[in-house]
Amino acid sequence: MTSAGKIDVCRVYYKCKTCRYHEYDVDVSLGCAGRYSRQAMRLISLAGSSWGFETAEECLEEMTGLKLSPNTINKRTCEVGVEMKTWTRESKELHDDFAQTPGNTEFTIDGVTVRTTKGWREAKVWMFVKRPAGKPRTAENFAKTPLPKPKKKFGFAQIITKKQLAVSLPHWQKRLKIHAPWDVRITADGAKWIENMCVAHFPNADILLDIFHAGDNVQTMLKGLFPKDEKQRDVTFKRLRGSLLSRGWAGLYDEFMSLKKTVGDERWTKHASKTFAYFEKRRTRLHYPERLAAGLPIGSGLIEGSCKQIVSRRLKPSAGCRWRVRTINRMLGVLTALATDTWGMFWEKLR
Repeated sequence: MTSAGKIDVCRVYYKCKTCRYHEYDVDVSLGCAGRYSRQAMRLISLAGSSWGFETAEECLEEMTGLKLSPNTINKRTCEVGVEMKTWTRESKELHDDFAQTPGNTEFTIDGVTVRTTKGWREAKVWMFVKRPAGKPRTAENFAKTPLPKPKKKFGFAQIITKKQLAVSLPHWQKRLKIHAPWDVRITADGAKWIENMCVAHFPNADILLDIFHAGDNVQTMLKGLFPKDEKQRDVTFKRLRGSLLSRGWAGLYDEFMSLKKTVGDERWTKHASKTFAYFEKRRTRLHYPERLAAGLPIGSGLIEGSCKQIVSRRLKPSAGCRWRVRTINRMLGVLTALATDTWGMFWEKLR
């Protein structure tokens, strides 16, 4: 089976009478070792990771003329996923390519729950990025001044426990030649397991609380303080976020104290004290002015978008969909490759 459809190939067949090993010797040179050619496998795995397997069956036949069952597409996609994961772990060429790319090293991590045959499980998605610094930004123009696009992205995704992830991260750092973890820029949400993971494996690194998660916490607090006054919430939110971006923890602290005088101790204790404690605990991770001035990211949009592209788009299409954990982990090999720089390099090395 090839990308042009099914073809019949006549070639010499060899079989050893002693060990009974047998093969079509020319198959590797022709690129048709096995039943499917490399290009056919590329198209099949692309379709299987882009749509549901039944939809992939229809699209493949419509666009390429390949007639394959949903079950076959599933199996072939998972086969490619296993190959890609193995190659991602073992390819020195891939690791050296990342290490030699100029730019600041960034690390970001998140988790997405997926419904499996054994209940909901969390797929961990982590990504190393090389990106040059952008133009200096301010609290007023940071949303209108885009950062440079990443020069190189290296990611991995899998349903594993936090303990297993903690064991694997040092190996990835070694493979990618990240010998100075304190030079890594990390932007993450306030999840405790993510904070602990980053502190443990990137000591003294530049860790920043994602500005959008910080904003979500402020919005939740303001809904409690001003439940019926939307205009007051909007004005107060803009003022608090502006102080946070321009002065960091010092600015946010002053705004909290001012807000406490405005709403009174009782309302403050009920609706704002927990949010204040949340930010106070993370006060060393609120250095937004320094990040903005250096042209560095302050949001975790990269990993949020990657989680949607790698996991949610394909593995969470409907509430009734359930996956085997083994199938998910194999599919994630293909999905991660498509979201990073691995997809093209993997098929190029097979030529």
